[in-house]
Amino acid sequence: MKSSSALKLAAATLASVLWLTGCSSDAKRDPSARPVNPFKDKDSRSSLNKSQVSERELKLEADQLYRVARKALDSSDFTEAQTRYDTLIERYPFTEYAVQAELEKIYAMQREFRPDEALAAADRFLREHPRHAGADYVQYLKGVIQAERDAGLLDSLPLDHTKGDVGSLRKAYDEFSLLIQKYPNSRYGEDARARMVDLRNRIAANEMHVVHYYERRGAHLAAAKRAEQIIAQYPGAPATLEALKTLQKSYTALGLKQQADDAARILAAQPAASLSDRADSSASAPAPAPEPGVFSRIAGAFSFLDSSKRETTELVIPTGEGKTATPQTGEGGISINGSPLRVSINTGDEEAAAATPAPAAAAPAEEKKGEAPAEKRGFFTRVVDFFSFLDPDRKDEKK
Repeated sequence: MKSSSALKLAAATLASVLWLTGCSSDAKRDPSARPVNPFKDKDSRSSLNKSQVSERELKLEADQLYRVARKALDSSDFTEAQTRYDTLIERYPFTEYAVQAELEKIYAMQREFRPDEALAAADRFLREHPRHAGADYVQYLKGVIQAERDAGLLDSLPLDHTKGDVGSLRKAYDEFSLLIQKYPNSRYGEDARARMVDLRNRIAANEMHVVHYYERRGAHLAAAKRAEQIIAQYPGAPATLEALKTLQKSYTALGLKQQADDAARILAAQPAASLSDRADSSASAPAPAPEPGVFSRIAGAFSFLDSSKRETTELVIPTGEGKTATPQTGEGGISINGSPLRVSINTGDEEAAAATPAPAAAAPAEEKKGEAPAEKRGFFTRVVDFFSFLDPDRKDEKK
């Protein structure tokens, strides 16, 4: 009895195992028979359909998105272009379109005046794609970004911009120098060299302001050392001639006659455009007019509003009558656009008009004989004179 019950139990167990095995094999053969997990991500469920998309279709989609981004870039819509480039990089990474999007995105950020983000993107591109065909262009963009990052509206005014901070100009010079060293055959090398010459001249001019500051303070030794650095570090810059002249002055003030003579000899050996020749030629010439200051330039821009500087306009009206008319004088005359107008009628009889004596203007009683009358000062002229204590150039004239 016990053996028969054990056999029945074993047979039931084997049958259940075989039934379960058959059900699992049917599920493997038919994926639709499996239950759907409601908590599974929809993107992962659609991955099967995406895998069936051919590589050619993906390339066409990426090309279409790139064309839209490039059209926005050519239209100077830099914000829209960056958005399209980001979408292209996210959807189709590790493709040639994504790499090109990264490169053009740097230019878009540079044109949108975002220098820090553009420099970070350029460094990342050079780090990830050091042998890319456009690596020299990215290096060139880094120099341009550094050179123009401090540009503003004041650059359009006729001011001396070399007195400001030149830290970004030094970085731009280093970036262009690195471009020439790493990519000697780059198409951007010629423009980079021209920019380096301009940057060198601007940095040297900034150093000369420091030398002049030492001169005004009477620190001739510090001025001489700084002038020597300019001559050694920026050869060929226009500021080196001025540095040589300052070096001669400082050595003379320090009592170093031999060094002063050496500086004078080097200065005399310079080309015809040197400062020594300019000094000789300007000895007989009249002293140049002082350079107008900031407020003087601003007053000149609004000079058309100053009624005291408007010239009298003469209007000649030809007629056929035989009468002559004398010009009307006085404060109550005709005016055009606020300027006094003098009207004369030309009758065609020039001899009679020439024979008619012109009325003499009565001199003011308070004017002295032989002295020119004082010019009437306009409103803007008086305003500028009131703020003249803020103009450094006028301070030097008073001294």
